[in-house]
This record gives sequence, structure tokens and C-alpha cells, in this order.
Amino acid sequence: MTTSHTTIFIRSISPRTWLEGYNNPSIIEDKIRQKKLAIANIQCLLEEAVRRKDTSLQQTCEIVIRQATREVARLRRRQERAIVKMTRPLNAL
Repeated sequence: MTTSHTTIFIRSISPRTWLEGYNNPSIIEDKIRQKKLAIANIQCLLEEAVRRKDTSLQQTCEIVIRQATREVARLRRRQERAIVKMTRPLNAL
């Protein structure tokens, strides 16, 4: 059910609107902030897993933290590229 709604929503956005959001540094910053908050929450869960000696949960948390950290780095690079595109003079395009 969610997938069909998501698909309909994505298709209803014009490519230009989507691209403007994709290349918007402030929107990317919000995504980075959300990822960092998620990492902090999972680190708390990891600490709890270590305290309980739950190795399975501990490994899962470590994997998720590693993936989210990579995603933050990827978003930062995308944000830097978006800022460069915004500051470039129009005739340089």
C-alpha cells in the first residue's frame, strides 16, 4: 500500500521540482541532520546491546551506523556540489 502511494507521489512531482529539491543545499542539510540523529539513536541502542551482551544486535547496530555514516559523507559531497552549482556564474554553465 505504501509503495503505490509513494510511486504516485513521486510521479506527481515534476522533474524540475524534484531536481531543485535534490540540489537544494538546505534540503540536503536537513537530510544530513536527520541521518545524524538516527546515528545517535542507534549508538544508544548499541550501548544497550553491549550492556546486555547481545552480540547479534550489537553487530546489526554497527553495520547500520557504518552505512548511515557513509550516507552522511555522500550527502555532504552532494551538498558541496550543489553549493558550487549555485555559486557558479550563469555564463559558466
